[in-house]
Formats: sequence, structure tokens, C-alpha cells
Amino acid sequence: MKGDIIVFGRGVYYQAKRVALQKEFHVVAYLDNNAKLGDSEEGIPVYRPEELSNLPPYQIVIMTSRRYFIVMAMQLKTLGVSNERIIFGMNISPFFDVGEQLVHDLHGVVSIDNSQAVLKCDSGEYRFSTEEEYQAVIWRLSVGKNPFGEVLAKSPLQPASRRFGAERGKPIDRYYIDSFLESNQEFIHGDVLEIADTIYTQRFGKGVTRSRSLHVANWGGTDDHLQGNLETGVGIPSETIDCLICTQTIQMIYDIHSVVKNIHRLLKPGGTALITAHGISQISLSDYNNWGEYWRFTKQSMEKLLWEAFPRQGVTVQAGGNVKTAICFLYGLCQEDLAEEDFLYNDEQYPLIITAVCRKAAS
Repeated sequence: MKGDIIVFGRGVYYQAKRVALQKEFHVVAYLDNNAKLGDSEEGIPVYRPEELSNLPPYQIVIMTSRRYFIVMAMQLKTLGVSNERIIFGMNISPFFDVGEQLVHDLHGVVSIDNSQAVLKCDSGEYRFSTEEEYQAVIWRLSVGKNPFGEVLAKSPLQPASRRFGAERGKPIDRYYIDSFLESNQEFIHGDVLEIADTIYTQRFGKGVTRSRSLHVANWGGTDDHLQGNLETGVGIPSETIDCLICTQTIQMIYDIHSVVKNIHRLLKPGGTALITAHGISQISLSDYNNWGEYWRFTKQSMEKLLWEAFPRQGVTVQAGGNVKTAICFLYGLCQEDLAEEDFLYNDEQYPLIITAVCRKAAS
């Protein structure tokens, strides 16, 4: 039979553990310092901590991260709650962060002892009264158990390459860009315009009737090159292009809002823009010194930017990358230094490259 509990805290931390907690316990009430009269969640009443005297003396599970759990425990203590009634959510799986996982691996339990929290584990007993003291305990326990501390803390201060690893092989970000264009080559047809050169059009184009490049300074200067400014709109024709390949360009332009509007204007009805930009990256110094480099993107920022000109249903934004490929990219390693499987895992918290397919309405 499930035990009855009161949950103190309903934020992100609790939501991460809600399902597991409710399998083990029956939540009869919530405590929330911001609760209003008559509040409820999923039919369960929500009270302010000062209203505890109106509730039975059930155990109270504090559901918050390391920053507030001691403060909340002390708040309960001032309201007369005994040590035995207070349970810390960090003792309950799934574990929210590596600190909680470490405590679990050491068979540890955190409890309250009057004005202090106490961690008892295989390595001994540790007391702390603040977040900083808790962090110091976790750091001490992790020494020798954390491979990142052994490797990354001793990493060199200078990168292996300041040219994205291009001296030795293919830059890591190009893996994601090439994969994106290959998977969307169905859109690279008809009258295709590409930034600076036509390499990607030649590699991935299908049924291309005309291939041109666009550059603000008219690199090339032939009929196959178009001089135009995506920021000001000068030299950008209206509704003439079936597909624009715009890789690693918009972060170099300050007024990105005008850029998106001019890209939309450039496309024929039903046309497509294939756009990539950096999420996590070092600065490209040559571009920085020549044109400027202003922006890094997330999936959210790219979507909101593109929705300013394109219909929402016509925009598909994705992110590629993980902590390993991001670190190696920042250090200037190249694709050849990594294994294929390193590129197959995408972690939304470490977006190295943001990609977008933008389709203009057909009419």
C-alpha cells in the first residue's frame, strides 16, 4: 500500500520525478510558497506552508534542487515540523543531476538534523548548512571518480587548430551540414542560388536548370554570380529562385530580421531556402574581420526568426551535435579524429549546428 505524503515544490525538479514518486507514494497535498486560496493540481489541493497545521502529520517530501532544499527544510523546521517528517527528493530516483547520482552510488542518504543537512554514505558522514557547503562535499566525494576532472582539467589552453581542423581533414560542423543538404536534396532543383560558390549545388542538386552564387562583394564577377546584399535587399531580385542554399551565413549579418524577409522575397512561390547556422562554435576570424560575426542560434531562436516571414507549417528546424562533437569542434579537431557513431547521437542541450528548411507558400 502506498504511503501518504505531502510534496513541497511543484517546479521542474518535481516534474522530472513526478511519475516515479507517484508510483511509490500517494500525494495528498502540495505545499507552495506562491499558492493562492483554492489552488489545486490534478485535483490535489495546494497549500501555503503556513497552512500545514490544517493537514495531518504526513511526511513531507522536499522537491527542489540543491539550491533551495536546505532553505525549504529550515522553513519547515520553523513551522514546527520534526526531523523525521522531512524527506529530501534527492534520495528518490530518477536522479536529477550527477551530484544526486554520486550520492546514490555511494549508498548515501541525505536527511535533516535540526539546523543542518547530513549526508551519510560509504565514505563517511558529512554535514552542511548551505548550498556552497553541499557543493564542496560533492566535489570532495567526486575526486578520483570523475573522468572529466582528470582529462578536461588538464586540457591545453590553446586549440589544436584555429581553422576548424581544416588543415588536417573535414571540419566537424560540415558533417551536419552535408547530412542536412543530402537529406533535403529534393529541394535543390530548378534555378538554384548558393552563397559565395556553387559547391553544394553541384554535389546535391537534382534537376538544376541554372546554378548561381550570391555574394555581397560579387566574388567571381561573372554571369553565374549575383552581387546582392541580403541585409539591405540591394541587388536581391524578387521571386526568381527555386532554391537558396544559405549555409553558415546569417550569423555573419547583423540585421538578421531583414535577411529573412529578403530571403523570402527572393524565392519563387513554393520555393525553398535551406539554411544552416552555428549553435556552439568558435569565431571564424577571417569572416569576423572582413564582414563581422554576430550571432549564435538555438532551435527556438531560429524558429521564431523564420516565422517572421515564412508560414509556420513551412518551417522545419533541427539541431545537430552533442557535447563530444562540440568540444572536439571547439578544440579544432576534424571529422577524421572521431568515429561515425559520435555523430549519430544528438543532444538538444549541445546544438552545434542549427538547420532549417523554409518553404514559401505556393501562392
